[in-house]
Amino acid sequence: MIQIKSNVGKCALCGQVRQLEKSHIIPRGCYSRLRNGAPFTVNVVGKNAFPTQKQMRAKLLCKACEGLFDKNGEKPFFQNCLQNDGSFPAFERGMEHLSELVVIGDQKTGYWPSASLGIPPENLAYFAASLFWRTWASKEKLPHSRISLDLQTEVVEGLHKFLLGRSSVIENSALVANLVGRLPRPQPDLRYVFSLPQEITRHDMGADIRFYNTECLGFVFFLLSAPDPMLTYARTNCILHNASHPVFVGEGIQQGSIRRQYAWVSGSTPTDSLRSWRP
Repeated sequence: MIQIKSNVGKCALCGQVRQLEKSHIIPRGCYSRLRNGAPFTVNVVGKNAFPTQKQMRAKLLCKACEGLFDKNGEKPFFQNCLQNDGSFPAFERGMEHLSELVVIGDQKTGYWPSASLGIPPENLAYFAASLFWRTWASKEKLPHSRISLDLQTEVVEGLHKFLLGRSSVIENSALVANLVGRLPRPQPDLRYVFSLPQEITRHDMGADIRFYNTECLGFVFFLLSAPDPMLTYARTNCILHNASHPVFVGEGIQQGSIRRQYAWVSGSTPTDSLRSWRP
């Protein structure tokens, strides 16, 4: 007897039994914003990193929830992120509002209120939250994709409620947005990258404090989970909890992003594609 595979199943977001779409784990908009076909996804597992253009997809969401991701996050993000022609609308608008840049100390780092970048903070946060959640939710459906993200239960619950519109903030977490502006030459432009969300090990901060990050086309997002008072302090920089909706930018952020990418690649098993990325 021929077995017919059904696309009907339980949507991972809304929980309803519906026709499931083949959802992109790496947002589809990433693929149309590449230059010269360069590998742009960096999957990191332990000390191994590898670039890929493989479109990771899984039967994860129903059509209605796919629409939520597109309308609330992907569409506004991809209109403002780094484009394949080298333009960067959010950063360029920020440069027109230098007087609104709030400088932090002497670290050549500061933040713009997100209003000066032309992307609503709730949309920027929604896009970032969807990256963390969809990667976690697809882990079991893509057992051979080397997804290493393991979120805490309370973090998953907070992301889930926020994505469904049941909360205006991500409960139990703080989400910080960073914008990576102009980079020194002649270094390769590593803003053209998508790194799968992962945990950043910070043993010196304590076992109850967890950092996660992901990078996407000129933006770096950090998600922090911690007990009070650390969480309350972290939320002073959170795009959803601080009334100024800060998006951080500066030399420190740019260089940190570059160093992290180089460290991933340099510490990985050499391949022809990876060698082209080495400094």
